Amino acid sequence: MALVNFAEAIGPARSFASAHKYKMDANQELIGLGAANFGAGLFQGFPIGSSLSKSAANDRAGAYSQMSGIIAAVVTILVALFFTQLFYALPEAALGAIVIVAVSGMVKVAKIRHLYKVRRSDFILAVVALLAVLTFETLEALLIAVIVSLFALVLRASRPRLAVLGRAPDSLQFNDIRRHPENKTVPGLLIVRPENGLFFANAAGISEAIISEMVSSAEPVKAVLLDLGATTDLDVPSADMVKTLQEDLSSRNVRFMLMRMIMPVRQMLELAGVMEKIKPQDVFIGPGEAVLDYLSTQYDDASIEELLHSGANEVHSLILASLATAPVERQAALIAIAEGVGKGIKPSETEYR
Repeated sequence: MALVNFAEAIGPARSFASAHKYKMDANQELIGLGAANFGAGLFQGFPIGSSLSKSAANDRAGAYSQMSGIIAAVVTILVALFFTQLFYALPEAALGAIVIVAVSGMVKVAKIRHLYKVRRSDFILAVVALLAVLTFETLEALLIAVIVSLFALVLRASRPRLAVLGRAPDSLQFNDIRRHPENKTVPGLLIVRPENGLFFANAAGISEAIISEMVSSAEPVKAVLLDLGATTDLDVPSADMVKTLQEDLSSRNVRFMLMRMIMPVRQMLELAGVMEKIKPQDVFIGPGEAVLDYLSTQYDDASIEELLHSGANEVHSLILASLATAPVERQAALIAIAEGVGKGIKPSETEYR
């Protein structure tokens, strides 16, 4: 009963708040609902809920304040005391027709089409919830909709979606090579990012996907760089997966590196004992310094020079782009900085040494 009352109170309240452009306080709604039920309980009244049909009828009638509820209560008392005989023979179908007309305005066919166009899974969930309400009682239908939604959420998140990152041409930006085929991977370095973040349902799948990417790589993988930028929190199974992955890569003589760890993620890895297995020099803030550190261990001077050259080009372009909006008194300074960076793009042999 509490679950049905909650759904009928918050759902329509948010819908009406969105339609009429006002702010809805969920806590205030539930406090009012609880106070009403407390008062009804003191006088052996019926449990009170925010009726969707009555709210819709009230809205269709043009009500815009709580005064409409007070007026409706007064009229109801007058009808109950003096005019019940006029409505005694009225068939219940008339009440049903009023409810159908009132609620029909809340069925948004355009939004259902929007769900179908944007994401089919959300459209299916909406249809399941609709059919459940038409087939079962309200509580059973609500439970079915919630359970199916949670199942779909876990199923969607548990599918291991792993992005392999490559460097954009003449830039220090690293993006998914599947979406940006022009990006180039670093030879011998596999940079991967779990798209959904790590948690218990996808941890094993992510680990298997990383190993699969290593096996299918065109050249031997010497290091794996795991980007945890999409992970805001870790549970114990996912932290254990990181530890197991590090041990597996170590047994294959493959260096394991981490980057973009926020503090809660790092703390969880420390509590799970994972950071004891990972060297401090294998933890990085971003891909630029991680790739530079990896290339320095491979004695690949040409790649290092190209990386630094791309970085200098990117900074040079940013400075020049800022000239369009910079104050006049700052433009000369920015031009001087840009010229200094430009000289550093192609250093002389003496400057390079």
